[in-house]
Amino acid sequence: MSNATPSRRQFLSGCAALGAAGASATLANLFHVSQAVAATSSATDYKALVCVFLLGGNDSYNMLVPLGGAYGDYLTARGTIAVPEAAAIPIGTAGYAGRTFDSRAFGLHPALGAGEANGGLSALYADGCMAMLANVGTLIEPVRDVDDYQSGARRLPDYLFAHNHQQLQWQTADGSPGGQGAAGWGGRLAQEMVRHNANGGTLLPELSMNISLSGQHAFLGADSVIPYTMSASGIERLALPGAEGSVRQATLRRALLGLLGVPNHLMGDHLAATKQRADNVAELLSGAYDATALDTTLYPAESSLGAQLQAVARMIDVSRNQLGVRRQIYLCTLGGWDTHADQNARQGALLAELGQALHAFHASTRAMGIGAEVTTFTASDFGRSFNSNGDGSDHGWGGHQIIVGDAVAGGDLYGQVPELRLGSAMDTGRGRFIPSTAVDQYAATLARWFGATDLATVMPNLASFGASDLGFMAG
Repeated sequence: MSNATPSRRQFLSGCAALGAAGASATLANLFHVSQAVAATSSATDYKALVCVFLLGGNDSYNMLVPLGGAYGDYLTARGTIAVPEAAAIPIGTAGYAGRTFDSRAFGLHPALGAGEANGGLSALYADGCMAMLANVGTLIEPVRDVDDYQSGARRLPDYLFAHNHQQLQWQTADGSPGGQGAAGWGGRLAQEMVRHNANGGTLLPELSMNISLSGQHAFLGADSVIPYTMSASGIERLALPGAEGSVRQATLRRALLGLLGVPNHLMGDHLAATKQRADNVAELLSGAYDATALDTTLYPAESSLGAQLQAVARMIDVSRNQLGVRRQIYLCTLGGWDTHADQNARQGALLAELGQALHAFHASTRAMGIGAEVTTFTASDFGRSFNSNGDGSDHGWGGHQIIVGDAVAGGDLYGQVPELRLGSAMDTGRGRFIPSTAVDQYAATLARWFGATDLATVMPNLASFGASDLGFMAG
């Protein structure tokens, strides 16, 4: 840390980070204690879920491209934003065809094969450690076709096609009216699984099971689980003048924490205590975090997502080996997917960054010997319109997602790709296809692999849907 006097902005930023971490740490600690009393059983293995949320709505109909006889309808609808058939990377889908009796051929966007020597998702797919889930989206109950959609007989998510509402519904899987304050499904999963972190006191109790690399999002939160927030650059501490570890710094830190407390005031005392705990967590973690060994050359340069996933890899290493943690859930984000215009250039660059960052992160987990213990999966606001607006695509509904890890039954496609034709039975207009798979089913499949048994609590609407295990997790 620099000895220079921090700027006002640096100081305020440090306070904000410390505050977020402090609230997270304190409430998580209280929850750990209560759960340890209620259930002392713990897992002996390690597992982590890493969500990569693609903010803005990824046009996944260009991520997975129909080939052969189905390409003509695709080209007609997509026009200038269509991926040339010859450029798509063909993939095997034998299991998909056998399950769904859908013999269409598919290929990946060429950017997902970019840099296969040190990145790219097509290589992971061919290696059997990446799967795709087709046409998944927000649902409260099944909607069979466009007639079902228009009849009013089915409950629909609020504010379809709106960014903020659909991000929230993806992250909470909660269809209740006014669900703005709903717990995230990652938070509910943490409440179900936190007992597995009760391992003989080796866990740093102030550290939340859920960790965000992208600020506060609904996904990781719940009544008694608030995520620990860190940055892609590492563990954040309050920047104070003076040499690191000096008496001057320690004195200033004590003085600041003392000012936050208000004598005989419950809220003031609580604020001071949470700040102190957060500072303790940062002090205990920062040295171990900085000492972790990681091959950073695997990751794409100047990549926001790559930097976040590097931080996740370091944190996993510290959590497993020094804190004895058994279960963790992480959140990373990558923005820029709202491609109403200039889609060809913008999406290609984003998909290349996504593919190379996921490839590098998976290589890091393999190097740590936990390729089968870490599962990374994507989510996004919504799919996009199959119909082009001329230079891009607009807000849609169902879309395709990616799952990566050695526990994934990879090299295959799951779910059901809709009939990719404007005016088809699942088209609500302009190729905004009704999801055939619910977020609830996607999340439940991941949660079951994670070790959850009370899936009805984690995913309250799950009983409305047929399958709760979509089959894309093998281990």
